[in-house]
Parts: sequence; C-alpha cells; structure tokens
Amino acid sequence: MIRSQSRIYGGRLIAMITLVDALSSCWFGYCQGVFAGVLVSDNFKEQFPQTLDANVSGITASCFFFGAFAGSIIAFILGDKLGRKKTIALGLLCSFIGVILQFLAYHLPQMIIGRLVNGFGIGLTSTMTPVYLSECAKSHIRGKLVGIGASSNVTMFSLANWINYGLYFQRGPLQWRFPLAFQLIFPFMVAPLLFFVPETPRWLLLVGREENALEVLARLAGKAVEINDATVVAEFRTIKAAIELEREDRTPLMDVLCFRDKTHNFRRLLLSCGSQFMQQFSGINALGFYLPTLLTQDVGFSQEMSRLIAAVNGTIYFISAFGSLIIIDRFGRRNAEVNSLGWRTRGAAAATATNWLGGFAVTQFTKVGIDNLHWAFYLIFGVICFFYFPIVLLFYPETSNRTLEDMDHMFILNPSIFVLGNADMTQRRRPTSLIDAETERITRV
Repeated sequence: MIRSQSRIYGGRLIAMITLVDALSSCWFGYCQGVFAGVLVSDNFKEQFPQTLDANVSGITASCFFFGAFAGSIIAFILGDKLGRKKTIALGLLCSFIGVILQFLAYHLPQMIIGRLVNGFGIGLTSTMTPVYLSECAKSHIRGKLVGIGASSNVTMFSLANWINYGLYFQRGPLQWRFPLAFQLIFPFMVAPLLFFVPETPRWLLLVGREENALEVLARLAGKAVEINDATVVAEFRTIKAAIELEREDRTPLMDVLCFRDKTHNFRRLLLSCGSQFMQQFSGINALGFYLPTLLTQDVGFSQEMSRLIAAVNGTIYFISAFGSLIIIDRFGRRNAEVNSLGWRTRGAAAATATNWLGGFAVTQFTKVGIDNLHWAFYLIFGVICFFYFPIVLLFYPETSNRTLEDMDHMFILNPSIFVLGNADMTQRRRPTSLIDAETERITRV
C-alpha cells in the first residue's frame, strides 16, 4: 500500500515545515525589536505626546505582551481542537490586522488596540509553530531545527534595530510608520506555505485520524515510502502507544497539580514555564525595548549613536544565536522540551504565556526603573542571571537524542525532581532504558 503522491516529502517537507516556524519566529523577533526605535522617534512623540510620560510609554510598549499572553492562553484551547495549522493561520490573520491598525494610527487608543491585536496573533503563532515543528521532526535533528526558529527570531530582532538606525536620517512619519508597516511581508511569506504542509501525525492520532497520520509519517520519511513500511509503522505504533498510555493514566487535575500522576505533567509544565521566566528576567526585553532610551536619557549619547549601539547589540544576539546551532546537539540542550503529547499544547501555551507575561512586566516597569535607578537598574538582571546556572544543573533534564515519546518514560523511571548526577536524565546519548521502553511500546500496539 503506497501513500497518496505528493511532490513534497522527506527532507524537502521538513525544510518547508522548518520554514513555517522560522518565518513565524522572524515576525516574533521583529516585533520585539522594532518598537525601541519607534518610541524615540521625534515624529512619534509629536503624534503621541502622551508617551512622554513613563507609565504611558510603558503601557504602549508592553500592551503587545499582554495581547500575546492572551493569544498563548487561547492557543492552549485551539491547538488541540482546530489543529496546529489552523491555529497558526488564525494567528497570522490577527497579526496582519494588528499591524495595519498600528502603522495607520493617528490616535493613541488605535495604536494600543493595534498592538494588542498584533500581540494576540503573535501569541498564537509563537506557541504553535514550535509545537508543529517538533511534532514533525526526527529526534536527532529536532533541537537544531527548533534552534533555527530561535535564531531567526534574533536575526529579525537585529534587522529591526538596523532599520531603526537607518531611518534616523529620514525625518517625518516615515521614520516610525515604515518599520511598523514592514511587518506585512511576513504573513505573505508564511501563509502560502501552509497550503503545502500537512497536519502533524501526532495531532492526527490524537483525534483518531489514523490513516492520515500514517500518510503524513510516510511523507516525512521520504519519497515513495509505503505507509506499511517497517519504519513508518514502528513510529506510528510508538506514538499511538504513548497516547494510549497517557489516556490510561489520565489523572484528575487536582492529582496532577499535587504531583500524584506518574508521568509528572505538572512538574514538566513548571520546567517549561521556568525556562521562559528565565529568558524574560535575564533582561533581554528590557534592553530590546529601552536600550536607545537608556543611552540617550542617562548616558548622554545622541539619538543616532544610541540607535547604532542598539543595532550592534542586536547583531551580537544574532551571532550568538547562530553559534548555538553548532553546539546545541553536540553538547546537549538542557531545555524544556519535556511535555507529554496530551499536555504538549498546554505546556507550550503555559510556557509561552509565562514568556509574554514576564515580557509585559519587564517592559512595563523598565522605563520607571531607568528613570529612578538609571543604569543601575540593569544590575538587578545581572544578579538574577547568576542564579540560573544552579537551577538548570539541578532541575532540567537533557532532551537531545530523545524522541518526544521518550519524555514520559524519562519521568516515570526517574521521579526525583533533582536530575544532577542521574545519567539517564543528563547524558547526551540516548539511555538504554528509553530504547527498551520504545521497543515495548512498538510490540504492544
């Protein structure tokens, strides 16, 4: 039995799915970088003089994060009901509308509503595209492919800062309206791709569409691969067994919250949220949104020099992000790619919501902090970052060279919250216990 023919399969299909995630991440990154230059534009301050007040400036910048927080929560509901692709498409539409409202704004309420709607859409896509990619990619390249998305985010953050610098020499409303309008290129790049990529096999199995799941697995495996190919069937069986195991072990929510389920879903959710909390309270958005303001207001640099330094700072982010692709699967990840299939959209939504809520808090209060503490405000983030190292070493397991279905057995076999010193939870090589567990899953279905 051969799957229905398609011109896109194997590596090409994975590349296209990666492109969906990468381009969506580009939009996410651009949104994080563009508003720093908008806030210091002379014409913007003339058009919206209310933003000269630190609290109003803070809410104008941070309302984007509040919208994104709401979007990530809604993604938790829609991701399993509509599917990964439709949720991404809805996010693109919302962001498209939000961008139009922003660059055509002549009154502050319209600007804030536009940023809220834009943020809501980015919240949907930033939650769902990494899930979409990770559910399609093979375990040995999953970290690198997801890393491409994160690196794309930083690339566009850097580009946004360079656009802001270049437009310093352009007076008038174009200085801030063009950078906001530039975002419209992203939906026209991502939306067409969604017509050529399939739903994820894991979501299809989750909703009982087994034939479709087999076909997608065969397409992902390569050209002219039969759906009854041994590799395809083995992967199909291990995913199905993981779903059945989770359904058999379905535990009341209160038991999950009290850590009484054997797959430790709440602990895994907290690890996901913790990684996003650490990201935001490293101060990345405090710099991203307010570095030009800090340099102009407290250090005494000209607006031109402040924008240039912000652009150079973004370029350093870019170099560091792509450098991580070289080492992510060689030295290990220690990230939070740990949620079970049934909790994957919930975990992704909760983690992304934590990211956006943290971003909202940091962006809202950074301007007030700069006004009161000046450059010393950033020392707070330096102290916080110091404590991240022991937290990761003690609590975060290694996820490289593990399949998504391995995650359940990792936590079943290793219930302790501490992972330091536990080879099965920290070694980069796939543990024998997980290989044996996969063999058992395949044979039981």
